Parts: sequence; C-alpha cells; structure tokens
Amino acid sequence: MGKTKKRKKKKKKSGLLKAVRIIAIIVIALCAGYIGWWLINSARLKNASQEAARLYTSEAEALEGEDSSGFQVDFTALKEVSEDVAAWIRMPGIEVIDYPVVHYNDEYYLNHSWQGEYSAHGAIFIEEINSPDFTDYHTVIYGHKMLDGSMFGSLRSYEDAEYYVENGGLIYIYTPETSLTYEIFAVEYVTAADPVVYTVFFSPGEEYTAFLSAMSDRAIYDTGVSVSDTDRVLTLSTCSQRENVRFTVHAKLIEGEP
Repeated sequence: MGKTKKRKKKKKKSGLLKAVRIIAIIVIALCAGYIGWWLINSARLKNASQEAARLYTSEAEALEGEDSSGFQVDFTALKEVSEDVAAWIRMPGIEVIDYPVVHYNDEYYLNHSWQGEYSAHGAIFIEEINSPDFTDYHTVIYGHKMLDGSMFGSLRSYEDAEYYVENGGLIYIYTPETSLTYEIFAVEYVTAADPVVYTVFFSPGEEYTAFLSAMSDRAIYDTGVSVSDTDRVLTLSTCSQRENVRFTVHAKLIEGEP
C-alpha cells in the first residue's frame, strides 16, 4: 500500500510538471509570436513613414543645416489622405525624423498613424489646444519614443552636447503657407505633468518671460543660444526610459513667419 501511494504521488507530480512545461511552452510561443508580430509591424510602419517622405516631398535629401528652401511638401496630396495633416517636420542629423505632423485630438493620435490607422507607434502631433499654423508663442509637438528610433525615438540624440554641436541644433517645420526654421536653445527632462513646460502661450508677457528663463535654467547643457520674450518657441516632447518622465527639446524661431 505504501508503494502504491508513492507511485500515485509520483504520477501526480509528473503530470503536474508536464502541465507546467506545456503551459510554459505555450507562453513562450505566444510571447515569441507577439514579439515577431511587433517587429514586423514596427518595420512596416517605419517603411510607411519613409515612403511618405518619398511620396509627398521633393528634394528629400540630407539637410546641410543651413538652406532648406528647395524642400517641398505636397500638402494637397497629404490632405487627401488625412485632413488632420497640418505640417511636416525634419531635423538635420536625424534622418528618421522626416514626418507629416497632424493636429486634431491628442488621445486619438497616441495610438493612430497620421493616415488614421490604429498603430502603437501613434503619430507626430501638435498639442490640440495649439493653433496648427504655429502662430502661438509656444507650440508643443508630441511623438512616441520607439525602440527602433522611429517617430521621436531618435530625439534623445540631443541629450549629448557633442551631438548638438555636430548637427547644428536646427528643426525645420513646413506648413501649407510657409517654412519655418527653429534653433534649439535648451534640452531637459521633465515630469509628465510638468506645469511649466506643457503650458501653451498665445501671446508674450511676464509669465512667458519666466517660462523661457525656467527652460534655460533647467537645461542639461548650455547651447550658447539665448532666448527672449519676443521669440516664438517650439517644444518637442517624447517619453524617456524613466516612468512619468519626458525628454523635451526647446527651440526658438529664427527664420520664417508663421
């Protein structure tokens, strides 16, 4: 009887181990499948973004950082795909930041592409309370930090002061009416609910002056670029590796009229 009970226990234990192994194999297979799907989808979306530059822009060559006047965007064709397209953004030195910029609802474009398709990559989008023509004194643009460097995943290159020096710190914004050139004056990490950085200013004043000073004071390195309350400012915001912390790049308008 004693041996029989032991055998039954061994069989139960063996059966339990087999069940655990089977469950583990299924979990691993599902995880591998999800990772494979994510990588394939990520590559597809990245290629789609690069295709957008080919289809809707001309002279889409690497920028030298000084003269972007030959670059053209076909906004008529873009708006046939999505009426929410408000601008196009490019950054010298970061080839993957070459995208349409949309303006509609912040929550929507967190998980939808600029074409309106569901996407974990989201889109590059302007803060919904901002004017889409960049006439506000402070305009905020958001984008996800994708691991493959797409969207605003490569924006953190500007965390390095040497990278800033090597690439000039310029941001080009194109709208249906004009082209604008911004120069980065500060880079900083902020909390997701920062009450200063995510304030939109529609006109200058004492509060705006204090806002600009705070950006410069908190910068992680000195760019040597000064900013005043007569400047219109652009903020690019993305996630960081730390929870509830955002990486932000602040730039002032130096060429063009919105």
